[in-house]
Amino acid sequence: MFTKTHGMRLLLLIMILGSFELEAQFSQTLKIKANSGKPVLSEILKSGVEYRITVTGEYSFWQEQLGNGVDAGYIYDVPQVLIDNDQWPAEEYIDVNTGEKYKGVVLPAWVGDSTTFPYNSFLRQQLPLYEFNFKKWTGFRVDNDPLLNTGYRKDDHQYQFTKIGTGVAVSFAIIDSVLVPPSEDLTPAYSDNSGELTITIEEILPFNVNICSTSPILDSTKKMKGIRVDVSVLVTDTNKATGKKNILFDKNQVAIYENGKFICPDTIYCNKIVEAISVALVFDRTNSMEFGTVSNNDPTERINAAIPAVKSFVNNLGSKDKALLLSFSDTNDVTLDKNWTSDKKQLNEEIDNYSKRLSQSENVGQTALHKALKSAISRTDLNESRVKAIVVLSDGGDNVAPVNEQEVIDLLPKAGNIPIFIIALGMDTVLKTNLTDSGSIQFDREKVEINIQGLSRMRKIANASKGRLFYVTEANALENIYTLISKDIREEECCTIEYAVEDCEKNLADTVRTVMIYYPFEGGVTARATTYKTSCAKTFISKRDANGEPYSKVLKVKKNKANTIVPITLKSDNPVKIHVIDNTGKTIKTIFEARLKKGTHAISIDAKELSAGTYKAQVFVKGKKLSQHEITIQE
Repeated sequence: MFTKTHGMRLLLLIMILGSFELEAQFSQTLKIKANSGKPVLSEILKSGVEYRITVTGEYSFWQEQLGNGVDAGYIYDVPQVLIDNDQWPAEEYIDVNTGEKYKGVVLPAWVGDSTTFPYNSFLRQQLPLYEFNFKKWTGFRVDNDPLLNTGYRKDDHQYQFTKIGTGVAVSFAIIDSVLVPPSEDLTPAYSDNSGELTITIEEILPFNVNICSTSPILDSTKKMKGIRVDVSVLVTDTNKATGKKNILFDKNQVAIYENGKFICPDTIYCNKIVEAISVALVFDRTNSMEFGTVSNNDPTERINAAIPAVKSFVNNLGSKDKALLLSFSDTNDVTLDKNWTSDKKQLNEEIDNYSKRLSQSENVGQTALHKALKSAISRTDLNESRVKAIVVLSDGGDNVAPVNEQEVIDLLPKAGNIPIFIIALGMDTVLKTNLTDSGSIQFDREKVEINIQGLSRMRKIANASKGRLFYVTEANALENIYTLISKDIREEECCTIEYAVEDCEKNLADTVRTVMIYYPFEGGVTARATTYKTSCAKTFISKRDANGEPYSKVLKVKKNKANTIVPITLKSDNPVKIHVIDNTGKTIKTIFEARLKKGTHAISIDAKELSAGTYKAQVFVKGKKLSQHEITIQE
């Protein structure tokens, strides 16, 4: 154990600068530029090896001088000029004629959102030239998929997930396109993008330093006075439900190197307990649960061992925890028995009922485990809880479509935040030695082979999800396993370390700093680096108003003889024309024609010659329509 003295920190410094070397491991850093659109491939990830992938950085879909506004998972801010110019949705729209409010695009917006905007005719009038669907056309992608919607990381814009290698490379890209009605042409929009994301891929090894997040600590005047780092040192531990444990417990176990010097941590907080969890409980109702025993050595009926253990898990749930019950038997029998609830009485009553619902199907021997798992993953993924898991009890491997476990693995969220714990009951892998009948011997041999294959598929699913397979041969072990899972999934992986730093140096472009966490172990040192923004970092010009309220765009009513303001943003000097169109599509007149310089313009249009009614002002740049604005004239 590392001695708790600051003298040991000096020894650590000597170790780092002396003959010791950092633990060797696969590490690769990639840069994904926002203005490219082309996929960037990693090196090949070894099959079966677990990797941690960290994505950091911010970029922009707009001109460089407009700031950033986008990170790997979320669009968090938009230049207000784009909203004013009908080039981006507001957060809210108000019809002044009816008073009705319409939801726009509320920021931060997840880049995996599948909603297409505008979604009705009123909003189409507000954004006549564009359609937005982030999942289809916008944002960062890993193997063509967006990151999981795990929550916006405002402080560090860092997103992290693990991935099991499959012997192929991983593809990363930033996509940016818009749909332009009425031709419905998908138009790439990379030319004005700026910025990049940084991808770090690391093989997870014993004594692996993991940095979960980093954020500045500000005083009452918004000056930076310290840094908060969530960090863990993970090692393999088969006594933990996750198969890993954090061995960091004292601030003197690690050294922090930042800004050219080593820093002593001030405080450390560990063993934090998650306040609320959500767990999907999946139960096997095949007929073998009634007639089969726990193992060759334990004659307890499987159903009699399983029900008390699952109820014990439910009874250990906290008042803010939620559980879902899902059960299965053959290919056509997968049921949602109780949706997310904190009512333990209802959950236990449903579990008690499983002994009466064991399959009476003619499809004896069929086990729809994979179909049940796919349903559980989809339902758990939609749950908004920060910490969630799936706990499965089954007495057999899947043997009905889809048999290939990869279909289940492919459905797992990329963030790796839904561990699956599979409890295999009654799946003997040892041949019986007391059999004499040739038919019984052959049947036993086939059963063992099926069980071995089924356990292999279960283990692949559990490992891919960062969960674990438990192989049970004694009934009294079941309750202990459920208790272990209940305890471990609610423990925070990372400790929080805080230490003091100097405020940023405003004249030295001191906007981003790098932190290196060192952990010494017998024979070497392992380390992990991360970055954070200082309080000198430039703040993006927000699309929100001065009070921080959502930006609402109102359909303004223009009275007769009043001036109508039409906003225009140009990327270069160009000729501009504005036509007035009536509701039949006929051009009434050209009300503006001039050559304008690059930048944003607010053009005032005299409406006194227009009769009462509704019109459209169409803006053309070099003969191509740029935007369209509705004008309502009243007497």
